[in-house]
Amino acid sequence: MCKITALTPRWIAKSVAQTDLERGALLVLIALGAVLAYMAVRTLWRWWVGQEQSAILQHESPQGRETLPLILIGCVLWLALLSAIALITGKNPLAGMLTVSLLQKVGESALLVAAVVGLAAISTYVIKKLHPA
Repeated sequence: MCKITALTPRWIAKSVAQTDLERGALLVLIALGAVLAYMAVRTLWRWWVGQEQSAILQHESPQGRETLPLILIGCVLWLALLSAIALITGKNPLAGMLTVSLLQKVGESALLVAAVVGLAAISTYVIKKLHPA
């Protein structure tokens, strides 16, 4: 968090206590993350609904067109959840489950992307099994 507060202008940093500045920066990050997640999910939702409407207008079945949009929406949600965990704990949420050598070889970003896509795919599979169309 201190890295983020170091980017604030000096006149703000001098007029506000350090703990208040850190809390304010955290609130701004949370609000920014919520807005970005909303915009991403809304865009994916509109794409999905547009696909289904096009299929119905062409007298085709919309069945099966929901998998990719649901996985992408799940990616956004899992990324938001893992980012919140990283903000709260101050470290990578996957670091405790993986070895140091694996993190160094592949890289934290690649493992995070793989984990997000994997969790989203598993979530979509479970949702589709629990609630078939």
